[in-house]
Amino acid sequence: MLRKTQTELVKTLEKKPKKVQWEGVITSIQENILKKLAHYKYLTIEQLLRFEDIGTTQYSYLWKQIKSLRDRKKPLVGCNSFPNPNPRKGKVHSIYYLNTSGRDILLNEFGYYEEDIRYKVGKHLTVSQYQHRLYTVEYQMYLDDWSERNELDIKEFHAYYDTQGSNRKAKSLRSLTKVDLGKGRSFTPDAVYSIENENRENELHLFELYNGKDTKYIIKQLHQHAEAMAFGQVHEKYSLPKEKPYKVIVLFTHKGALQGTIKKALADPVFSHFSKFFICKELDSDPFHSEKFFDEWVNLYGEVVSFYG
Repeated sequence: MLRKTQTELVKTLEKKPKKVQWEGVITSIQENILKKLAHYKYLTIEQLLRFEDIGTTQYSYLWKQIKSLRDRKKPLVGCNSFPNPNPRKGKVHSIYYLNTSGRDILLNEFGYYEEDIRYKVGKHLTVSQYQHRLYTVEYQMYLDDWSERNELDIKEFHAYYDTQGSNRKAKSLRSLTKVDLGKGRSFTPDAVYSIENENRENELHLFELYNGKDTKYIIKQLHQHAEAMAFGQVHEKYSLPKEKPYKVIVLFTHKGALQGTIKKALADPVFSHFSKFFICKELDSDPFHSEKFFDEWVNLYGEVVSFYG
């Protein structure tokens, strides 16, 4: 038998599949990762580490666990990595999400219902969506924490990146939060959810995140919300009684944008009957991790109001 040449040996080694740690099993930490992704849809490792029940406090060990889920012959999670668009703004983290194989594991091995699983379909994320999507996930994380501390339940949280259908080849998928205004017009809130208290009373919230500084853009968006309040398209979409109000939660990343929006709203008759239903906050002076984040919001007239109730 002829001895293999060095070149042939190198080719043989290159063809040999890399061994994936924990392949063929789901560790308890990996189970926690899959369940968190099913709930939040998109998460970074830094975000996963903030959950006390994730199973580890070590970044490197958590990365090994999620890398195993990503690198298997049949990956259970996917990953989007991004170039850093501005080094002065810090590291841009990779975003992880469930794929269809991960969904199937939760369905078949952990008894989940498909409607309780958020997984990614369609096109990859773009760099321009990165910060907006990250803030929307952050909002849901802190909303969940706040609701648990106040013995409230968050029901049916859907974000603009949750879509109808599962056709990966589709050029565009309809967002679950899209609201039709008629005559081919529509708008898409960044999130929609209900808060349920112990008496099973629900309060519907439509969430908007604005991380820009051009108040003209956000005022145009809020005009659409005011129109929907006036003509009942949101009430119709979510089967709300016409007399039952709901709130539009507007989160600004820049204090100046909130101040400019309030100034324009005060002079805009469109908001005269609806200003109290728009609840606003800015992140410059009151960031997510602040204990008072859900206290002292303001309406479009700058008056202090309650976030809930």
